[in-house]
Amino acid sequence: MNVTDAGLLCDLHMHSTASDGTLSPRELAQEAIARGLGAAALTDHNTTAGLPDFLRALAGSRVTAVAGAELTTVHQGRELHLLALFLPEASFPALEAFTQTFQARKRENTLSLADRLGRAGYPISREDLAEAFPDAFINRSHVARILTARGAVPSVSAAFATLLSPTAGFYSEPERPGFLETIPQIQSLGALAVWAHPVLSVGMEQVQALLPQFAAAGLDGVETICPNDTAEQAALLGALAAQLGLLPSGGSDYHGSAKPGLSMMTGYGSLRVPAEYARALQAAALKRQTI
Repeated sequence: MNVTDAGLLCDLHMHSTASDGTLSPRELAQEAIARGLGAAALTDHNTTAGLPDFLRALAGSRVTAVAGAELTTVHQGRELHLLALFLPEASFPALEAFTQTFQARKRENTLSLADRLGRAGYPISREDLAEAFPDAFINRSHVARILTARGAVPSVSAAFATLLSPTAGFYSEPERPGFLETIPQIQSLGALAVWAHPVLSVGMEQVQALLPQFAAAGLDGVETICPNDTAEQAALLGALAAQLGLLPSGGSDYHGSAKPGLSMMTGYGSLRVPAEYARALQAAALKRQTI
């Protein structure tokens, strides 16, 4: 379905229980319909597992379903995330094959994290993770949710700032694909490669230094509207994207109740991503897929 309704909003960055969100793909789709979104993207971490249910749930609705994934990569020692947007359904197995090796390493890394925390006396084990999240591709956020629920930390964000920080000694970074090498992998599937929440990842100064390099390497777009960014940062990102010929994107990074106070479509209250963004991205993806 094409994004045709002018004036609507879109949300091109959301997560379900297939990764670390709390709504199932179908529930996420139903919420998108209830919100009246013009377009909604499911972008679970390193997996397409939830996409078939998400697409089926939005079929026949006025919401354009965008198949996506958020891929964890590394660049110069920093973790950066790339969104693959407008993935063709036929490409889902190929994306799974690309992420499978890294996903297995990440899962074992997370289970080992739980082991180390358990040995240190914190109320968590790898068995707890398997029982609580049997169908999810687990990551640190699942560990944080168990620690929060059991009172070891006051919140998920506090867990990341303390026990789950690499400086705490429990967490070690798993091997990940390179940011620059992942761009052509995404594009070879007919999808668009979009840098997710760049300011949150590296800060505005580094964004200004890196984005021209990434554009020269073939990056398709960048999230210019993100829930944690200020209006000034969004304006600067938008101007920089236009200057470099990159497509703007944006989304809430919605995770359901795993991120309290963060809502679909509106983020922390002021997020507004025009459906025109989704329309331009869709046109670029269709052009790529028909070449």
